[in-house]
Amino acid sequence: MKKIKLPVCLMLTIILLSWTSNVLAQEELELQYFPDVSPTNLSQNCLVQSAMLDGEPLVRLDEIGVFTPDGVCGGAIVVIEEIDPEDDNTHLGITAYGNDADDEDLLLFRDGDALDFRFWDREADEDWEATIDDIVWGPDPAEWRNNTLIVVLLSAERIFIPRIAASTDYVNFGNVIALEEPQAEETITIWNDGEDTLVIDDITVAGDYYLTSYDNEDEISLLADEEYDLTISFIPEEQGIYDGHVTVFSNDESVPELEITLFGRYEQPRSIISIDGEGLAGDSPDYAYD
Repeated sequence: MKKIKLPVCLMLTIILLSWTSNVLAQEELELQYFPDVSPTNLSQNCLVQSAMLDGEPLVRLDEIGVFTPDGVCGGAIVVIEEIDPEDDNTHLGITAYGNDADDEDLLLFRDGDALDFRFWDREADEDWEATIDDIVWGPDPAEWRNNTLIVVLLSAERIFIPRIAASTDYVNFGNVIALEEPQAEETITIWNDGEDTLVIDDITVAGDYYLTSYDNEDEISLLADEEYDLTISFIPEEQGIYDGHVTVFSNDESVPELEITLFGRYEQPRSIISIDGEGLAGDSPDYAYD
């Protein structure tokens, strides 16, 4: 996109009018997501002439923030109405604050810091990194300089990813005591907490006497918020304490192997024997447990 070429005086007049109008309107709106940065003595004015998310303009009550290279928000603004690049009255002005010379504890902008913008989509309650498509006015590349103006066109594309989640990451079967075949079962729920399809490739179990309801079936595909119930069984054959774990393999790049820890103990019931007297059939025997 070519930069808009206007006479300097006309350009500055348009920018000043845009800035004044949106600042007055902003007084009635409060930030809900990005922090409200306390003003300092150093600042740069950032005028946003276009803010597109997935090809559509941001809408009322969405937010735009400008961040330092360290991820600190140096200024933010609430969208008053859809930003129309051709309508100066809809352009938004963000004040990006810098560190005061006498306050080194602040982590705001310093001269030469790159400007990083982010959008907050109020309806989806998600924030996205924005790209500077063009610098209409000001330093190029976009960087913070005290007492200057920069005019930018911004855009962002949503990145949808799968996110695996489980109802628990630890299953304790406790003590399994049974007169006949000992067995205990627990069902856990696995679901997709992301936006893109979650694909479970395999589920394995490690540890003696542990089984799952997964039987090497085809891959499991879960859309957003869809669930899969997995039953884990503990069927010990000998007395003892048993540790194990279930591993769920999926296309969640942040957690490709979700591990669920297992614990169980098997004890046979203690029998009652007679010390003296006639035992269970007697009148007043004494008992002990083996």
